[in-house]
Amino acid sequence: MGLAAEVVWPRGSALKQMRVLSLLTAVVVMAFAAASAPASEQSDLLVARGHVAYQEGQYESARNLFADAAAADPKDAAAQYGLGLSYGRLGKWDESADSFQQALRLVPDFPEAKRGLEIASAARDDSGGGRGTATEVRPGGKPWAVYAGTGVGYDSNVQLDPNDVKESAAFQFSAGARYDIARSDNLLLRLQYDLFQSIHPDVTDFNFRANHIRGTASWAPDPRVWLGVQAGWDHYALGNSSYLEEPWVMPFASILEGKAGLTQLLFRYGHEDFLSAPFEDVRSGPSYATGVTQVFYLGDPQRFLTTGYQFEADEPSRAAGNDYARDAHQFHIGVGFPAWWQTNVALTYVFRYDDYTHPNSEVDFRTHRYDDFHQIALQIRRPIGEHVNVGLSYWGTWNPSNIGLFDYRRQIVAATVEVTY
Repeated sequence: MGLAAEVVWPRGSALKQMRVLSLLTAVVVMAFAAASAPASEQSDLLVARGHVAYQEGQYESARNLFADAAAADPKDAAAQYGLGLSYGRLGKWDESADSFQQALRLVPDFPEAKRGLEIASAARDDSGGGRGTATEVRPGGKPWAVYAGTGVGYDSNVQLDPNDVKESAAFQFSAGARYDIARSDNLLLRLQYDLFQSIHPDVTDFNFRANHIRGTASWAPDPRVWLGVQAGWDHYALGNSSYLEEPWVMPFASILEGKAGLTQLLFRYGHEDFLSAPFEDVRSGPSYATGVTQVFYLGDPQRFLTTGYQFEADEPSRAAGNDYARDAHQFHIGVGFPAWWQTNVALTYVFRYDDYTHPNSEVDFRTHRYDDFHQIALQIRRPIGEHVNVGLSYWGTWNPSNIGLFDYRRQIVAATVEVTY
């Protein structure tokens, strides 16, 4: 990646060498931040804070910040590099060597991490070890995070209606928090809550609110394999009325493939309970999804291509809901890459074929309904401070159907600001 040229190292103690190595931290941090993917934005901010703490001699704080960054994005080699430096300054040479090794697994061509590993390994051998006790080392750093965001935009078809199209300004608000009950190199137990609210001044009956509560338990029997289960409860409201709630559970497996990418397999079961007309006591019933996602790193984890397939099924419990029984096949492809002015770009295309399994009542039960769903999503994000991100986003949706009543098009554009801590 061309992070630095060959360095001539001074003789002296390991700590002296670590001080010299730390002078390159700013260069390394900036180089990796410039190549960050959207998934690592939180990690980039934490790495920057860790660098400041390190330069001020606050090595415990720096260690915790770099550890938080590594937990936020396990693919962030700059976070692992900073951990190696901080552990070295704390005299924990085993942990320092482990962190530099992890940085090299992520980015093999990383000269500073190679030299750091040499220093840490030599110091460990000279001292006969140096691993801290369990109470001294916090592998995950800060176990919690909170965020809040707001934005303004435009929605071209709030009601998803092919005939009575109503456009409106859209005001958005989001907030959330997570807490890690336990976190280590091979275990994660996490609780999380997210809220999203959109307000449409011209179509108030379609103001939308979503609440998501979920817990995750994940374990790595091997460094390359994570197995886990996520469970949660989702609640949605339209206008002043509750619209839908759904408890669900989702086992999953993630396979890490080194610098090539990663694969994730999942199965999801939920039970949709519609809470207001016209779907109350009609459309409720179980829903299923199973799928696979593949991520390919394009030279390094900060540039990636992702693609995947998912099968979905909705099965209303009552015959009155047969119009909404469906099987669906969904495909997606997306890319993420850094761009000018420290921005991160994500572009995704989704296609879904919806096959409704019963003749539809809107055409006197003469034919089945088939929809072709297309969506393009573009997101551009940029950090503007230690805790603040700004973004622009676009969602374009086209849903042609063989029954014209269900045709619609929708365009949403939004500008947002988000604060995280």
